[in-house]
Amino acid sequence: MQNVLKTAAILYFGSADWWIILEVCFIVGLWPLLRKSGIKGWWSLVPFGRDYMFARCAGCEKEGRVLLVLRILNTAVSLAGKTVDIMSFSISAIALALALMMVIVIYGIRIYKGMTDTYGKSRWWIPVWIFANGIAALIWGFSPSFTPKEQAHEHEIDDRIEEEKEHGKHTWFGDLGGNFKRLLRYFAFRHDWVNLPIAVLITTIVASIAKADFFTTMDGTIKGSLALTCIAVWNGCFNSIKTVCRERRMIRRLKDGGMYLSSYIVSVMVYQAVMCILQTILTMYTCTIIGIQFPYEGLVISNLTVEIAVTMFLISFASDLLCLCVSALVREVSTAMTVMPFILVIQLVFSGSIINIQAWSHSISKFTISNYGVKCIASQADYNNRPMVLGWNLLESIKDNEVGTQFTVGEIIDTLDADDPSPGVQKLRDTVVGRVFTVGELRDMILGSEMADVLLDQNLNLDMSIGELIDILREHDIIPTTEELKDQTFGKVFTMQEIYGILNNVEAFQKVKDKKILFNLITVGDTLDTIMIFLGDMEINASFKLGQLIDTIMDSAFVKELMEKRPLQGYTFRMLLEKAKVFETLDRFQDTEIDARITVGEIIDALVYLPFVQNYRNQEIVLKAKISALMDIVGEDTVRDFVLEKTTQAVQVPEYAHTRENVLDYWNDLLLFVLLFGIAFIAIMEISMRSIPLGLKKKKNPASE
Repeated sequence: MQNVLKTAAILYFGSADWWIILEVCFIVGLWPLLRKSGIKGWWSLVPFGRDYMFARCAGCEKEGRVLLVLRILNTAVSLAGKTVDIMSFSISAIALALALMMVIVIYGIRIYKGMTDTYGKSRWWIPVWIFANGIAALIWGFSPSFTPKEQAHEHEIDDRIEEEKEHGKHTWFGDLGGNFKRLLRYFAFRHDWVNLPIAVLITTIVASIAKADFFTTMDGTIKGSLALTCIAVWNGCFNSIKTVCRERRMIRRLKDGGMYLSSYIVSVMVYQAVMCILQTILTMYTCTIIGIQFPYEGLVISNLTVEIAVTMFLISFASDLLCLCVSALVREVSTAMTVMPFILVIQLVFSGSIINIQAWSHSISKFTISNYGVKCIASQADYNNRPMVLGWNLLESIKDNEVGTQFTVGEIIDTLDADDPSPGVQKLRDTVVGRVFTVGELRDMILGSEMADVLLDQNLNLDMSIGELIDILREHDIIPTTEELKDQTFGKVFTMQEIYGILNNVEAFQKVKDKKILFNLITVGDTLDTIMIFLGDMEINASFKLGQLIDTIMDSAFVKELMEKRPLQGYTFRMLLEKAKVFETLDRFQDTEIDARITVGEIIDALVYLPFVQNYRNQEIVLKAKISALMDIVGEDTVRDFVLEKTTQAVQVPEYAHTRENVLDYWNDLLLFVLLFGIAFIAIMEISMRSIPLGLKKKKNPASE
């Protein structure tokens, strides 16, 4: 266990003896020391890396690289010495270890000398750094009196300028390569690489929310289009918002030292383009991993994923160049970071997709990258051919709510029977309801329901005589009372000739008329004809009052007995209908058609002038019902299909049409943004780098003296 701990100590501190205490102090003091030179303090915790960063603080970057390699070799030798017996070492191995120690000391002295020059301190500090680097690091790191004259990156500028002076004349490609090297160092050591995992994180969060209905519904597609556009805009803005302002002084010094400014501009734009490409690849891959499916071929490129990736890159790069312009305009990183949220908000608000903007602001949206980005992705995602479910979802969410209104019968009548009805009322009046039914269909509709089965088999249990039933019907004016019928007279006064004419139309009389009577000398017809000559004008009174007939019938014993019978006791409706042979009649006429078609206007005209309807003109009606109940009347599927169809037609946008021409037009618009912001960035850099910032004085050119 002790050997393991010693090995770990050698790997981390470079020693496993009492010297480790000074190494711990060195690490603690190096944290604030690195921060004073513009380097992240946590580098003091990184084995081997802290030595390289310490050398950068001293302006000895080259020595730091050499020292990094030497430290690694020395650690390897130390590990070998701790694990292998010293007597088994060869003389050459021991000599190598001693040589490494000597070279480390020499390069250490160079770095310590650079520290005293950078901080403007006496070189007597060099021995302190050599023999007690931990104590020196604590003093230099935490004491406010120890302040460097230049930051670490300014040392590198001086080294580069001196290097170029030694090699002679500047070359444009040489400056381009130097700028690329510096940008790569920013990527590695100043956390530009963090923008790549941030892009994955942003995509994961946003795409997880937007993936549900993307490429499925209209509202889901427009949300997904806005989400991808926002991801691209955010990536581009985060990439470049600090690029120029964080190194403005360094760029100025390089330019004053003879650097071609155009080489810097090209290197930055190429570097940012590469970053946007990497972020776009990571974004599309993350979308695929999360579960966003790109369901069909693209319009311009056969693979829709690649086609949308091109759109994402153009959006991201245009946003990147926009923030490069902002970074070139402002002088401080804090100012640039303050401006960036406003850029993001403007891009979101004026994208013209989810947030409704006023008519006057439509012209502003034409100058935003996000507007064309959303349109392009929505066009690629075939927005117009997706169903709009937002309206139906809203209706479904409130279908358990109760709705109602209050009005009078007269108001309804006046509205429906107006001389000049509104188009809606006229359309309602012209609506045809009903259809042509057969008797069999009506029978099946009525008798096929569960309620009909229950009612038909329901026992009537009516303990009521026929007389009582007739009295009930009379009370409800269903049949007239006896008093109302008594005075009604039936029949009239006939002549014998009229009666004879009636008999001649009877078939049975025709058979008797030709029979002979009186010893077969004369027929019945001849006899009657002779009688009619003498008695044809004779009148016979055949009229009578109905009341007399009713009294005669009701006084008979048979009728009195019939009125006391209780025929409905123990009967069901089905038994009554079978008794009346209703089912047989329906079967006989089952193919007979009944035209039940009628317009609503005809129904209204038939009802509106009825006396009982007019009597209720002032009657107030309050209708309340759940939306779900109203939907059930028409049919929920019918309502859903109608709402989806109408809302989809209402929100279709010609600018989102799924055409190749649309996609190419929007790509051209985004490329125009790239071109305009690229030109603006070049102009801003050329203008801003002409003036001399405060605190810097331009050095005289020795050749001009």
